[in-house]
Amino acid sequence: MRMAAEAGATSDDALVTALTSGEIEALDWLYERYAPLTFSVALRVLGDRQLAEDVAQDVFLRFWRQP
Repeated sequence: MRMAAEAGATSDDALVTALTSGEIEALDWLYERYAPLTFSVALRVLGDRQLAEDVAQDVFLRFWRQP
């Protein structure tokens, strides 16, 4: 899957499937799409920037390990 050229048009389902196959680039694209939202929700809930960054990082690390 050539995600670098097609990532904007690639569905989340296709990216998760690619991630399940071990394509790290899929995680990069999912991170670009959802890291800002993940961070902002964590920041709103926790009220602490450093903790929110840690939570966002942990979310994507877990997603990499268990897509």
